[in-house]
Amino acid sequence: MKHLEKILSFLSSQPAWAVSLSPAYQSRRDWRKLVNFYCADKLLLVYVLFWIYKRLSYRVFVFPSRSLDFFTAQSLTARYFLEYMLREEIWYALLIPTVLSAILLWKYSGSIVLRVTLFVGVALLKLPEESFGYHGHGDRFLMLLLFLWIFAFPSLKLKSSAWRSTSQSYDMLLTGLLFSYFLAGYWKLYPMLLYHPWNQYFEKDGFLTWLSVDAFWLTSFMHFYPADLDISPASLAFEYRYVFQILVVLTILMQCLAFIGAWRRPLLLVFVPVILLFHQLSQYFLLVNFGNKVLLLLVTFPYHLFFFKKSIPEASIKESQFRGKYAEAHYERKYEQGMQDSYKSSYAYRAYLEDKHNAVYILMYLPFICSVLHLSWKVFKKNKATESTSDRH
Repeated sequence: MKHLEKILSFLSSQPAWAVSLSPAYQSRRDWRKLVNFYCADKLLLVYVLFWIYKRLSYRVFVFPSRSLDFFTAQSLTARYFLEYMLREEIWYALLIPTVLSAILLWKYSGSIVLRVTLFVGVALLKLPEESFGYHGHGDRFLMLLLFLWIFAFPSLKLKSSAWRSTSQSYDMLLTGLLFSYFLAGYWKLYPMLLYHPWNQYFEKDGFLTWLSVDAFWLTSFMHFYPADLDISPASLAFEYRYVFQILVVLTILMQCLAFIGAWRRPLLLVFVPVILLFHQLSQYFLLVNFGNKVLLLLVTFPYHLFFFKKSIPEASIKESQFRGKYAEAHYERKYEQGMQDSYKSSYAYRAYLEDKHNAVYILMYLPFICSVLHLSWKVFKKNKATESTSDRH
């Protein structure tokens, strides 16, 4: 249990030696997460119903015109499923329980049977549309989200003693979702640092990597030219190739850090807009359409700023005090109820800036920033003390 607490304190950037949080602060934080979790759950069900409507439209108006010769299975399992899923009566038979489970989950959100039914139903309804016996890039985020949602049960009717565990389950769910971005970023580290796949197509002095100024526009060009499409986006990428060189590297690094945002929510204020922008640019310049990108905004949006505001536990700040400098800095936040939060060193600066709504505090939630600042100040203080002792001698 102690090891788990250490891991969680590292993920949330709240080490016990530097941060002491009052029950008032923790209750407000956990309740805000519950509200966000609850609202995301309801909107996800609305999104799924809309998604099912789109699949139904496809089945009625597009699917009949497609030749069955294009349906090829790449495994025995896929061949078995496709044999039945291509039948109209089977597809509609699956549609009914899938729709009912999405509707009933509005009232019975704690039913794991309904959640499993929804996940399996959505996965199977999409299968014939993919036509090759596997799920493509477009809906994988939705599939992952619905799978993780099986094990999460958001509710606003919980006792206060259950707020913490439920809010942490929300953190774990977001970790699983955002970890998919970490994998996407990690996969790009090799072509960023060592060898880009497009080297096999171009003769160039030295190796081409994502650090190369020509990498992005060449990648864009190779998506448009073979498909006989207008290469204007690739030309634009070439014109601003130095800008895209920086954007690509920053995006890869941010993808690698994305899952940390699940535990350090201020980082999502930067990560989510940048990732959404990445998806839009990928669609325009690389023809990569990430169909469910709106889901990322849906599950990370701060709904507590707009809904259930009156239900948030009271924790009125009576006064706050900042004293000391650098490693000796202390920041205390006192509440009307007599409780207080306490922060030390670089964490004191971060909490102070956050209360003052200074956007710099967001950067201090990046991994190791506060630790490096603290250690630097300790080393500086030690060196200064050594110099003073030497001068006296």
